[in-house]
Amino acid sequence: VSLNWLLIGTGDRYAGEVAPIGLGRFLEEKIGLIIDKKLETIDKNTFKNRLPTNLFDIESAVLRLDDPQAVMKEWFHFENREYPRDYGVVFFRGWETFSLNDKIDAVADAKRVLDRSLE
Repeated sequence: VSLNWLLIGTGDRYAGEVAPIGLGRFLEEKIGLIIDKKLETIDKNTFKNRLPTNLFDIESAVLRLDDPQAVMKEWFHFENREYPRDYGVVFFRGWETFSLNDKIDAVADAKRVLDRSLE
């Protein structure tokens, strides 16, 4: 019986004859198991909300445009959607004083709220 199967319930139930593996491959397999186990514990909805739904580069747009409305409009255009003209939020109040990370977070938060309201 496989030791992994006995201890953590993963892998093959029976341990056959396995060729010896190098330390690098052993570590890769263990890291893979740890990552898989960690991903199983993450709530799917929380995980979905944390990850970007596309490949739009918010940081690049903020650096280039330095205007939250222009960034939002470009993001919507990237998704082949029209940005609502009447959309205004407090996320952008004090924009000039924000750090780059604060600007990125503000745009991402505003986009998430707008997407939810448009659903």
